[in-house]
Amino acid sequence: MTKKEIIYEIFEGPDGYIKNPDKRAWNTKSQSCEYVSENGNRCAVGSCLDTDEVLSERFRVPSVYEVLENLGGIAALADWSAVTLEDHEFDYMEGIDVFLDEKYHGHPYSFWLKMQYLHDNCFINGKFQGQEELEIYKNDHCRED
Repeated sequence: MTKKEIIYEIFEGPDGYIKNPDKRAWNTKSQSCEYVSENGNRCAVGSCLDTDEVLSERFRVPSVYEVLENLGGIAALADWSAVTLEDHEFDYMEGIDVFLDEKYHGHPYSFWLKMQYLHDNCFINGKFQGQEELEIYKNDHCRED
């Protein structure tokens, strides 16, 4: 998928967070978002992760989502995969890709950081307040799509 298609899917489409903010993986106890919530909702990057079954087999752990929640954010994904996949030639883009469903592969680490940032920081009182920032990002960084 192109960056624009991913942005549409995550934010702007009929199941995106702008039209359906209840799809966020919000933890009411901690008042924070998670990659995957107890009810199965997923955050921005979480919505693009491969299935728990695939990831658990790949990383040989019972639940990758639980591991991800303990890492402290998307920046840790690439670092953790570099350590975990010892037999794997590593770079940051590929480090993120090993967590993602194949259709989302091939985008730089900075793209995923921005998607997560917009998701985490642009919801105020349950409404998405980052439309202008999202449009600027698309115009400046999605020209190749």
